[in-house]
Amino acid sequence: MPNYMEETMKKLFAVLMVIAIFSITGHAQSVDEVVTNYLKAIGADSMKAINSMEARAKMVDNRGMEMQMTIWLKRPNLVKTEILVGPQKVEQAYDGKTAWVIAPQMGSLDPMVLPDAQAAQVKDTFEMIEDPLMDYKGKGHTIELLGKEEVDGNTYYKLKLVKKGSRESTMYIDAKNFLLNKISLMQKRGGMEFPMDLIFDDYRDVSGAKLCYKVSAVINGQNAWTMSFEYLKTNVDIDESIFLMPKK
Repeated sequence: MPNYMEETMKKLFAVLMVIAIFSITGHAQSVDEVVTNYLKAIGADSMKAINSMEARAKMVDNRGMEMQMTIWLKRPNLVKTEILVGPQKVEQAYDGKTAWVIAPQMGSLDPMVLPDAQAAQVKDTFEMIEDPLMDYKGKGHTIELLGKEEVDGNTYYKLKLVKKGSRESTMYIDAKNFLLNKISLMQKRGGMEFPMDLIFDDYRDVSGAKLCYKVSAVINGQNAWTMSFEYLKTNVDIDESIFLMPKK
């Protein structure tokens, strides 16, 4: 009898272990499930219907210096940003082929073609209406689910995103609402690299999509700047000539 009971208990324990394993794996999220839930949360279908955008924001750095910024975006991939720093205006843009900048504080009013690293950052501005996870495979990006992380009582899915061209970052997706909370990456400056976190907050409905109205940056562990949007206007008329690099 004892042997019979012992064998029965072993079998019961084995069955319970199988049930527990299936229970755990059944609730685990795959990469595709996290991406699908994320795209649903941000209203990706509505975002695709946004053909252009004009946005205005105020940026304040850690010294209290304030800058006004205006951004224009137009599909398929046109970007322009104007930044007012006191009386000086910095312009940077991507016209679909060339990324350029006019920066008076560098001692010239002539437009300059941006190097690849800075050009990539300018192009990334277009992700305000074309999220990198939308059709990420078609864009040549790869995504890996790194698991979950608990921060201040909140749970986040960690997605490793490698964009075409090997630019790598880690996205932290809120496990409750599937909105983006943070992006961690390495920032290049003056031939050196520094860890940088971009914190996303204040999501609002804009033309059916969930767009972020506040972005903060932490560089090398220090608060660097905070950008707050005053407005995001969608499907506005934009003259494409503003994206073209002026002639010297």
